Amino acid sequence: MENQIEIWREITGFEGYYEVSNLGNVKSLPRHNFGKGKIFNCSAGQDGYRKVSLTKNKNKSYFRVSRLVFQAFNGDLINDMVIDHDDNNKLNDVSSNLKQITVRENVSKDRWRHGYATKSVGVTKRDGKYASIIYLNGKNHRIGLFETEKEASEKYQIVLKDNTRINDFKKGGIEKYRGVYFCNTFKKWSLVKNIDGKKIYVGKFETKEDAVKANIEINKNPLLANDFKGYKKDKKVAYNKKRCKWVVNFRKTYVGSFDTEKEAKAVREIVRNDPSRIFDFRKSSSIHLGVFFNKKEEKWIATSHTKINGKKKYLGSHLTEEEANQTILNFENSLLTN
Repeated sequence: MENQIEIWREITGFEGYYEVSNLGNVKSLPRHNFGKGKIFNCSAGQDGYRKVSLTKNKNKSYFRVSRLVFQAFNGDLINDMVIDHDDNNKLNDVSSNLKQITVRENVSKDRWRHGYATKSVGVTKRDGKYASIIYLNGKNHRIGLFETEKEASEKYQIVLKDNTRINDFKKGGIEKYRGVYFCNTFKKWSLVKNIDGKKIYVGKFETKEDAVKANIEINKNPLLANDFKGYKKDKKVAYNKKRCKWVVNFRKTYVGSFDTEKEAKAVREIVRNDPSRIFDFRKSSSIHLGVFFNKKEEKWIATSHTKINGKKKYLGSHLTEEEANQTILNFENSLLTN
């Protein structure tokens, strides 16, 4: 840059007022009653690009210096094209550093600069392979997963020229991994599918290969989405993330919470065979309103149904659940008689 000769040219629309140089400088020209011309100190805006304000007939306009330099030394910008800094330095507005590229190329280059993608447009690295993704009609569409960046880029260019071929390369591609993820809570692989605009939970699997195999089958026949829910087939036994417990319900009634799924299913089976034992496995709750079990004291706590001064009244701790409930009933009856 130091060896380059600085060349000045007029700015289109501001002839006789301002000039821009091939080194990225902007200056005002000497005019009557406006004194001598000067070179502006173009500072970077919030977006990181150097900007300058130009005034003509008391109307002030703001421009990126890179656009002024490009138009003066490289010609007008083609429609749907953007100006790119070849060295990725937004402050380097030298004419030789500026070129026009498509929006797709610019987005891809920006993603690569931040470590999200490769240098090839529409290609990202994933699981040691290269995924080709194209943006069409407001959505990202996956073309496929390939062994090399060159192959993924070639398939991208084919689909870019002919959108009807978007599904030609999905065999063995990234589509079979879509919706497959590892669940840390269950330590298993989960599969979620988007069918008819709705996300549907398919099931959990011991290995990633099993989840991928199920995904491929559902891609061929969406009606199979409900055939893989064996891990959580019994909906009356569910894992509660907040409690970190397995919760059992029977006939819409809470049975109890347990540390393991095996224990929960065993209790569920007992209650199913003998519904009279539905409340035998509760550890901290009661069938009676206002009665709770205190694990530290190992006693049943009684609280009133009616609020006194805006709060429920504590009615003491008791050895049995029935005793606590009777205390509540006696207290409520005393309020009615008074």
